[in-house]
Amino acid sequence: MYRKALVVASLFIVSSITGCISDIYPKDRYASIVFDNVIVHKDVVYGQAYDYTGNLIDLLMDIYEPKGDFARKRALVIAIHGGAFIGGDKASGKWVKLCTLLAKMGYVAASINYRLQPPENFNKSRAITEAMHDAKAAVRFFRAHANDYRIDPDRIALIGASAGAITALHVTYLREPEFEGDSGNPGYSSGVTACIDLWGGLYGNVTEIDPGEPPVLIIHGTEDKVVPYSEAENISRRCEEVGVYYSLHPLEGAGHAPWDRYEEFLPWILDFLYKYCARKDESI
Repeated sequence: MYRKALVVASLFIVSSITGCISDIYPKDRYASIVFDNVIVHKDVVYGQAYDYTGNLIDLLMDIYEPKGDFARKRALVIAIHGGAFIGGDKASGKWVKLCTLLAKMGYVAASINYRLQPPENFNKSRAITEAMHDAKAAVRFFRAHANDYRIDPDRIALIGASAGAITALHVTYLREPEFEGDSGNPGYSSGVTACIDLWGGLYGNVTEIDPGEPPVLIIHGTEDKVVPYSEAENISRRCEEVGVYYSLHPLEGAGHAPWDRYEEFLPWILDFLYKYCARKDESI
């Protein structure tokens, strides 16, 4: 009888402790590195879609989460690689490095692959549309599996570079039903909380930014010849017009994809995520 009572009491204590653990634990979560190790779930299928050859393919992502974390609802960052819509991969070194860092800071991070196009028959409009559809499916995946990965559906940020930034911007601001696509996880919202644009653009869709939509951090080289710096200016101007928060950081003299200045712009990314994704709920 005594042993049974002790077991019940122990279970009650453990349940009480874990029940009180929120996303503010550990104390400096999202502000600095608070976990030593990361668990990586590789090649998680988040949807399916037909590629340019007509074959139905699995859409894959790698998911990074802090090891030993008991928080119930965690902020999520979805990373979208670049590569001109014809190359690139979720497991490239720069994204592994960033996602690992974010997970050690307490985020859940996911790096996704999306449909790529053949260089010999490249169609820019199709490339952007299919990448957008796939990335929206990834957002919906996490809403569908929010309990499995302990995700807070109200705190989901996108970060993309080059083609990935173009994709992230289109996912963030093209929100009408006709833009959803059918890459998986129907019935859930693909809306996000915040967007980080690393040398991307919205091109003719910049007017899709409407009042009340998510904030955006824009980092762009002033000498970019691939995605002109004017794209960053156009997004900033539109945000100014409609009252959407934006933060523009020109990289003076930099061309396209200036990853060599990573240490310079990383603090801007972490600060933006902390303010506009991780701490979005002012009550925590």
